[in-house]
Amino acid sequence: MTKDVHELFSQLLHRYSGDFRRELKNDVTGPQLLLLERLYLGGPMKMSDCAEQLRLTVSAVTLQADKLLKIGYLDRTRSEEDRRVVMLSLTEEGRRVLEEYLAIRKRVLDHYFGKLTTEELQTFGRLFQKILAEPNG
Repeated sequence: MTKDVHELFSQLLHRYSGDFRRELKNDVTGPQLLLLERLYLGGPMKMSDCAEQLRLTVSAVTLQADKLLKIGYLDRTRSEEDRRVVMLSLTEEGRRVLEEYLAIRKRVLDHYFGKLTTEELQTFGRLFQKILAEPNG
């Protein structure tokens, strides 16, 4: 039974990712979208805080941020009080791309979850909460 659940979950993720990527009209990667979303939800923040919230290293966030800076989706500034502190924030273009991503994500997820009843959705919600309540790693 467990093997079946693993295989079905893997198939669902693969199909969702393919459907999502077909609708997304840019080359922003998953990790880059997560960084944009974190800044969209939390506002400008220190690079180290982004890394902590995303459970990544600062160097991993720096790599993604550099790519997003180059294409104009992020701004990077240094704190006037402590020049070692690097702040990241979304540009208007970054905000537009992230809002497009959120709309696509909602549309694709609605396609999948729209097939379920209210009761089934509530069950899924409880199961997701249970799975996510466990510490990661």
